[in-house]
Amino acid sequence: MPPLDTRQIETELLSILKEARKVPHFLGKPDIVFVFDELDKIACHQSNDGGRTTTPPSVGRDLRERKKMVDDLLGALKNFITHGEARFFFKV
Repeated sequence: MPPLDTRQIETELLSILKEARKVPHFLGKPDIVFVFDELDKIACHQSNDGGRTTTPPSVGRDLRERKKMVDDLLGALKNFITHGEARFFFKV
């Protein structure tokens, strides 16, 4: 079986979530939760210079690049987050 592309994976996950919601309440309906953790790791790098922490001069560019990475990630997940019958938490 060839590897799935991102849209195929998204479609399969949405289908699984939809089927999970069909479980009758008396059987213990599953509560599916996705946690996006460590978003705080997307921050500018800092170097340690003899006990002092210094910020590199490229901090503005780094922050813009990292913000774009997060925006691209969330943009790719937008449909899944919007239509996925689950809870989504974003932790920083």
